[in-house]
Amino acid sequence: MKHLLPIMAVFSNTCQALDWLFEPDLRANERYADNVTMQANPASIISSMITTLSPGVMLGYQAEDNELKTHFRWNELIYHNASSLDFSEKLLDVNHRYRSERFTTSLAAAYYEQSSIN
Repeated sequence: MKHLLPIMAVFSNTCQALDWLFEPDLRANERYADNVTMQANPASIISSMITTLSPGVMLGYQAEDNELKTHFRWNELIYHNASSLDFSEKLLDVNHRYRSERFTTSLAAAYYEQSSIN
């Protein structure tokens, strides 16, 4: 421990300052659908309450000239009258941005696995 201050003084000119980002998120939603499967035949219409539980997190960093942000969300869809339709959605996106005096570059990527009943 006693050598930490001299080491920090020697190597401080070459280190980059970063702000680390961590932002947890939790959402809950409930809605009613009177025709979940979008059927035209009245005998096959299913009505249900749909509960969506959505935990998520944003991770990344910010530096003087660039930043990286990653968002991940997991949506759990629960159909109360049609449990065979229950589904887990996975949403991931990544965004990196670099800024300099003359130009800015941005790189974005995403992966979504979403439900589609119809």
